[in-house]
Amino acid sequence: METTVTAWFVLPIATASVQSVVPYPLLTPPYSDTTLFPQGFPPNAHPVLVSSGYDNDIRMASLQIPALKSASIYVPYTDRLGDGKTAFNYVSVSVTSFAAQVLQSPLLVRRRFSSLSLLSPLTRY
Repeated sequence: METTVTAWFVLPIATASVQSVVPYPLLTPPYSDTTLFPQGFPPNAHPVLVSSGYDNDIRMASLQIPALKSASIYVPYTDRLGDGKTAFNYVSVSVTSFAAQVLQSPLLVRRRFSSLSLLSPLTRY
């Protein structure tokens, strides 16, 4: 049976704590956009996105990988360009491992990305 499950969470983290981790200025998210924050967002907090997933449909018969687990932490609305308006995602941690065990080998992909490789533009509204 093929199974792919991914869960996303939006966590309100103190803005000062987020800024201490991200090497770029933070932009103010569009808190008034009810399609993004239907119940508002706590004051003095910045959204942090956490994803977690499980996939057992690898389709790589030569490696015989039974399943993979993954997790990532994203900080949206970072001002990488320094222009005060173009928002990027900052990926602080991304981990992928075998579901059965975590291996300390090249098959375990765990990276703390360099600041240039972890940016992907957000959709601008």
